Amino acid sequence: MRCGEPHCPECGGRLVHQDSKRSHESSSALGQHVHDTLPTTFYWMDVDGAVYKRATRILRIIEHKNRDQSVRRSQRQVLPLLAIAVQGLVDANVVSPESGVYVMWSEGDFATGAVNRVTTDPTANWSIPTNAVELGADTIRLFLSGESLLTAKAQVGGPG
Repeated sequence: MRCGEPHCPECGGRLVHQDSKRSHESSSALGQHVHDTLPTTFYWMDVDGAVYKRATRILRIIEHKNRDQSVRRSQRQVLPLLAIAVQGLVDANVVSPESGVYVMWSEGDFATGAVNRVTTDPTANWSIPTNAVELGADTIRLFLSGESLLTAKAQVGGPG
């Protein structure tokens, strides 16, 4: 952290920018340890969220970005691998075809958001928000809680 006090004055814990982390900051202690102590010979990323709703059999792995943030190089490498793994679960009929890996761009109130489904198709540019599907508050709630969007007003992405 380069601005202000880098450690909590109460407990001494390391502080990070929650909504605008810098490239040298991780949201987890493990991620920070990996960043600070291991060589950069591999890709490392954390996942912002994963929802699995048993009733719908929908699994969604979600990477969140503020609207002005870009998908990082490590995320461009790792997220498609996770998408292949989820597609394997779909193919095995373990999870619903609405399952997938997604990048969601929104601000802190999460009232609206833009969502792209991660694919392994090199021609599909899922890593930029201009190609994303814009979702309103009601649809975002459905999306984040593992509900089906096939019956909602918006459907995010397709098989992939």
